[in-house]
Amino acid sequence: QYQVFVCIVNKLFDFVFLRKHSINIGPSKEGIIKPIFLERLTQLGDWLSINGEAIYSSKPWTAQNDIENSNVWYTSKDDSVYAINLEWPVNNTVLLASPIDLFKNPDTTVNLLGNEGKLKWLINNDIVEIQLPDRANVKSDSAWVLKINPVK
Repeated sequence: QYQVFVCIVNKLFDFVFLRKHSINIGPSKEGIIKPIFLERLTQLGDWLSINGEAIYSSKPWTAQNDIENSNVWYTSKDDSVYAINLEWPVNNTVLLASPIDLFKNPDTTVNLLGNEGKLKWLINNDIVEIQLPDRANVKSDSAWVLKINPVK
């Protein structure tokens, strides 16, 4: 069930980033949405209600995927960069290389969409390490989104 939803989210990213796929979920020619598709659309709607700001009116960022972590996609909107993590990281620590320049100023902030508070981060050997809260305390069930607000 979870893997199916992750596949749908991946197709959403393909559509947003590459403009090459549709999600391919919809009504039959009779106008009926099968229960399994309704469940998946509901899951996608729930995810977008938490993380939609990383998708709606966004554009691909300078890097599409992280050069260190292939499970991370990037979007941007206004002055924010969004790092969309497709897998929960080991030890609750996300490792990112592509946005290293965004963290040159120590006042850069990172938030996990759907959760309160700023996340702690540090740079270690040209890798940004971002500490997530315990997964049990996170609102989103999958494809977790970090909002990075660099200070120039």
